[in-house]
Amino acid sequence: MKKKLFSIWSVLLVLVISIAVVVPGCEGEGGEGTINVEATLCGEPWPAQGTEAVDYTLTPGTGSPTSGTEVPASFDVTTIGEWTCEDVSAPAGTFLVDITPNQQQTLADGGNITFTLNFEEEQDAWIEFSEWTVNGDPWPYEPPWEMWPCEILDVHFQQGVLGCPEYLATVNETSRLFIHYKGWTDYAQGEPMEPMPGQNVSLYVVNDYCAVNKTVEELPDLSAEKVSQNTTLWGDYIKAGEYIDLPYCEYTEVDVETIWTLVKETNYIKSINWFGISRLDDWEKVAHPCVLFELIVPPIPGWYVFDVSAEAEVVLMDAEDNTTENDKATSPPPPLEIRVLVGP
Repeated sequence: MKKKLFSIWSVLLVLVISIAVVVPGCEGEGGEGTINVEATLCGEPWPAQGTEAVDYTLTPGTGSPTSGTEVPASFDVTTIGEWTCEDVSAPAGTFLVDITPNQQQTLADGGNITFTLNFEEEQDAWIEFSEWTVNGDPWPYEPPWEMWPCEILDVHFQQGVLGCPEYLATVNETSRLFIHYKGWTDYAQGEPMEPMPGQNVSLYVVNDYCAVNKTVEELPDLSAEKVSQNTTLWGDYIKAGEYIDLPYCEYTEVDVETIWTLVKETNYIKSINWFGISRLDDWEKVAHPCVLFELIVPPIPGWYVFDVSAEAEVVLMDAEDNTTENDKATSPPPPLEIRVLVGP
């Protein structure tokens, strides 16, 4: 009886083994197919001709991975099922955006799949100081600089984002104005003295949306899209309608924070109308349009003397910046001295 049972179990074991050998079908086993790997740079096939060095790994659900160093390339494989394209090394000066249609795809027996590696050129936001202007006219850098009530102080920067031409980039920008009230003098070229009672000065917050603009000289119809604009005092938000006292012999920092959508490989001129100048006795009647602040001085005749300097900083919001060394620009020292002449 025991011998018969042993024989039956032996036959069953042989059958099970035979079925396992004859019947495939586990994912990642058997079958044949083709895997293609292609690439784009800035939305165009890359390289335009031939092959170029790029590293990647094709990994099956089970079994050994396959490495590649060129695109376009094709691989005939004997493992079907899930395949993943990973460990991609971007060519010099580029970065990998994504892999389409998916990083992981299913290869059917006798079929083919394609992984497309999408690269973009490395992005680099940059900004440079350009010039100061009064009422839009360049300042000739011949100190001291005299201004009158009703005039507007403006500063220009040049900026852009390097990368794939015509692609868009989102940039967070902080522009700063440092203003120092040096005092008052009653004659031209006089040494400023500590203000007397009634000679206090202040900034009134306007934050007109048109005070910060970008233009392109060679493409006047191309405009940048401004997403938001806020004014701050030492980094803290301040609203339109608030006053900021400018203490004697102290620096005050006012800022404007903006977010923009810019076209890459385009040189923009950034213009900031920092403040218009008004006398305390009539400033509400002649408040300037398109300014961030109104500098309000007393109606007492004389020269109200200020040092001002400007700074601007740009930060990419949607990608890593290739270099941050050119993300900040400052007006050249020494700070610009302006003498606001107030008549009787």
